[in-house]
Amino acid sequence: MARLGPKAWRWGTLAGLVAAGAAFGASGCLGSTEESTRLAPPTTVERAVELPVLGAFVGSFDGEELTILPADAPEAAVMAPGVNAQALVDLVGEACGGGVSCTGTNRVGVESISNTKVALTNGVESASSTTAGGWATFQGSCGGTPSSSQSGVCQQIRVRNLYGQQLERAYIELNALAVSSTTTSVFIPAPVNTTSPNSFTGTSDFGLSPVVTNGLWRVGEMGDNSPTGSGTNLRWAFWGTTPAGQSFRFTFGFVIRGLLVNGTQRATLAGVDAPGSDYPSRTTGASSTSNAVAISSDGRYVVFVSASNSLTGQGTATHVVRHDMTNGSNALATVNSAGTAQTCTAATVTNPHISADGNIVVFSAGGASCDLAGLGAPPTTPQIYAHDFSSGGTILVSRDTAGSYADATSTIPRVSGDGNVVVFQSAATDLDPDYPVGRTACTEGYRYDIPTDSMFHFSAPRGSDIFGGGGWSACTSTLYSAQQPDLNSDGTVIAFLSRQRLDVVDSDTNADVYVYDHNATNGVGTVELWPVSRTSGGAQLSGSGTAASANAHHTISPDGSLVAFTSDHTNVLGAGSSTTGRRHVYRRSAAEGDNSTIVRVDDTVLNTEANGTGVAGTSFTSVAMSSSGRFLAFWSAATNLASVTGFTPSGTQLYVCDMDSSVVLLRRCWVASTAQPTAAGSFSNLTGTAATGSRIGMAYGNDTEAGFVVYQASPSGWGTTLNGSNQTIVSPIGDPRGQAVSPSP
Repeated sequence: MARLGPKAWRWGTLAGLVAAGAAFGASGCLGSTEESTRLAPPTTVERAVELPVLGAFVGSFDGEELTILPADAPEAAVMAPGVNAQALVDLVGEACGGGVSCTGTNRVGVESISNTKVALTNGVESASSTTAGGWATFQGSCGGTPSSSQSGVCQQIRVRNLYGQQLERAYIELNALAVSSTTTSVFIPAPVNTTSPNSFTGTSDFGLSPVVTNGLWRVGEMGDNSPTGSGTNLRWAFWGTTPAGQSFRFTFGFVIRGLLVNGTQRATLAGVDAPGSDYPSRTTGASSTSNAVAISSDGRYVVFVSASNSLTGQGTATHVVRHDMTNGSNALATVNSAGTAQTCTAATVTNPHISADGNIVVFSAGGASCDLAGLGAPPTTPQIYAHDFSSGGTILVSRDTAGSYADATSTIPRVSGDGNVVVFQSAATDLDPDYPVGRTACTEGYRYDIPTDSMFHFSAPRGSDIFGGGGWSACTSTLYSAQQPDLNSDGTVIAFLSRQRLDVVDSDTNADVYVYDHNATNGVGTVELWPVSRTSGGAQLSGSGTAASANAHHTISPDGSLVAFTSDHTNVLGAGSSTTGRRHVYRRSAAEGDNSTIVRVDDTVLNTEANGTGVAGTSFTSVAMSSSGRFLAFWSAATNLASVTGFTPSGTQLYVCDMDSSVVLLRRCWVASTAQPTAAGSFSNLTGTAATGSRIGMAYGNDTEAGFVVYQASPSGWGTTLNGSNQTIVSPIGDPRGQAVSPSP
């Protein structure tokens, strides 16, 4: 099949939304695995050094007033002679105050809120204070009370996003501080308010502990076009020392960093879900089937299953839909090579997946009127197909040795990033000529190479000659050889679940996640695979975990170096390392024997186990990984995963964790399933029903710019048109660049 090359642009990413020159640099590869003799080491990916500057400001305190101006304002150099405005980057920003609100567009605004200031000179409250109750009223958010020999100022500030896109992971970084001749020192105190660290009052998934101190203020996630009076309010405090009777005076400079992205939008829409006066737009969306969803690596194309006529134009027939997030167009993958939509049995149209460039879509479908490959009357059992959008061609993937339909159900396909390889599970007995006689009702794993039209069975015992080798266990529908296969970007490494004992040198008989290396398999007696769902010491998983489903969800990174799986066993990180009944997400090297690389993904910021009771109370179901495995997305009902205080989301949320992060950065795991129902409203976490049983998708093309997750849910608190029916939703997941603490001035 002819294929289009990868797209040369990004939807809603830094390059398309911010015309600012952010500094980029490489910081090496993801260093979490040992080099394998069979698998290549992790791909080296460039890391962007820091988030881009969106606005630059200078400020001063003259003992009476705290004044802030844009860095490029003519009076800024006069107001703050000790601060080099040019060094702050000449970018648009707006500073307002004194009852005047910022009104500019495509910029960030900073406002000093009137009547919310308190100032001290040598421990005595100044006449310029405007807050009733003085410093003591806000000492928690101002960092405590200065001593009698100290001076200070604490002012409430409002930060507004006046851009037309959502502002993600925003923060204020102090990068210049100078004292006047009457002030001998100035520093920024660490806030002591335990319920709102760093006085942050925006989206609460930034409420981390330990507190980030000195020169960094959290702003968080902000909606587009913040109306007057809305935005993020925070207390900004400075302390210092002055001679007796002398005013407290200083100047400073700061920048606001963050990323502009398209906010949460629906793919189940005839058109673009663009923000208007309310967000999302009040256009009624269609419903999608609770099923797997996927997204191309640049975030442009999303695939899902729907029977909505507004999306397919085919009445109530069920189809695989590819939605273009840039122009809102919808195209069908369930068409034959003549472009004619086929009427497939609704229940068989499942599990669509998409190549990195969005050109190849694979799926499962069946039914007497489902003639997708043009091979004559198709069977009613589901078959695997691949549709090429560039050529319009559709081919049968689950083909028997004669090139016709397989004799039993084939489902859950995945396509490699380059679009050349498809893996799937099948109970068919005619996909391989060596299939053993009498072995039926057993789900096996197959790898189909599109360019060479070759089929390969990969769920064989290690070292066997495909089906002819020994070591087979009894085969039933529950003692399957392979389920839910996943593959890397070129299709050479496959991860799958098996209840068979495929590694003959291993005594484990539980359900295990295996990794298969096609490059090390010659197809004539040297099948190379190994289990990876092991404890950190290499032992069999044990404890309270349920053998049949403990590792039922897994994925492999596109570069093939890392694998992730879920488990409710209690000994993954050692005996008693997890609480009975809690399912967690784990990530490790995909190489054989690298068991010591395993880490628990869904830990709190204090590196402790997330809370919850029962399997459904913690992390579970589908897991998605970014291109290098740095970011992982999954559903979880834990209430302390993103914070140790102040963050208790109700119900199930979609989390993303940055495995390169640590407790000293702003956040490690955060909620992606958020939306801003109205322009003047705050962000709301998902409420309603999450389609947690379906596969989710992640678009992080190269781990150096913003990404997106696609998932299914039936929200009940995101606005009237989003409520009720099952929707396919795309949410931004921030930016991989670090938010490191600024050094103290």
